Amino acid sequence: MPHRHRHMGKKQKIQHTVLSGNHPERNQIMNENHTTDLSDYRLNKARELADDARLLFDNRRYDGCINRSYYAIFSAVRSLLALVGLDSRKHSGVILPNVE
Repeated sequence: MPHRHRHMGKKQKIQHTVLSGNHPERNQIMNENHTTDLSDYRLNKARELADDARLLFDNRRYDGCINRSYYAIFSAVRSLLALVGLDSRKHSGVILPNVE
């Protein structure tokens, strides 16, 4: 299956490797460059989701607005966790990460 990764850009590879859960550990330590790239990716995603939430709110689509707002916050928190070398795909891992 490595052949399908050949045409991926840097951000797509980061997303596939870390966000898809291909790492054996739920919370893992990441190298500094990867950490910064991942954090930037997630923060940009959070901004996009927040923009979507605003559009939904302006169009009185409140359920969708709440959903997009929640995921914007989730992505922003995961961006911060990436800066300290942690990751969690589960919402519970973002709420209570194992930071020592």
